[in-house]
Amino acid sequence: TQKTRDAISKKLNVKMIKTSAKENTNVEEAFREMTKEILARARDKSK
Repeated sequence: TQKTRDAISKKLNVKMIKTSAKENTNVEEAFREMTKEILARARDKSK
């Protein structure tokens, strides 16, 4: 459910993006957001 997804997203401190490879919906956006988050976390760890 949406409530469960929101709770998991909040607990893990990540953005939740609904995607569909079949319909090509938000796939590129999801990869861009993941990449930005990975780079930001890597920068934070190196400080």
